[in-house]
Amino acid sequence: MNAPRLDRWRLVQTAAHAVLIGRVTGRPRTPVGAVVVTSPVVQLAEDRGTAITRSGSIYRLGAPWPADEALPDTYRLALVEKLVASASGAPTAERLAAITAAATRCCQPGASVQDAILARLRPVSLSWTEEQLRPQRVPAKSSR
Repeated sequence: MNAPRLDRWRLVQTAAHAVLIGRVTGRPRTPVGAVVVTSPVVQLAEDRGTAITRSGSIYRLGAPWPADEALPDTYRLALVEKLVASASGAPTAERLAAITAAATRCCQPGASVQDAILARLRPVSLSWTEEQLRPQRVPAKSSR
């Protein structure tokens, strides 16, 4: 897969969405190792090491940032910039303070994403057992 790779990443919740933040390699026009914040994640398959965002970007997931460690200020600032850019209208001092507080919360050790949001991101896995795939015998109709 020729998709960009995110290392030292974390899934963080912003309002009703989850985004990935991490250091990217292999993304055109973005310096190697730059901290990026993705658009909202629509599918996350950690077991396969991939994520798909609302914009249609696919990312390969490298090593995550440890959940019990705070993210560095560069991550928090990137998240603030992304949230300000995605906000409608000119940011007021009050709105900027709320965005900064939300970004700070997301970067704390143990910050998590709500279970309901995580459930929406997990790919549906369809698998069947041998028994379920075996043709079923349909009883013959009786003629009465």
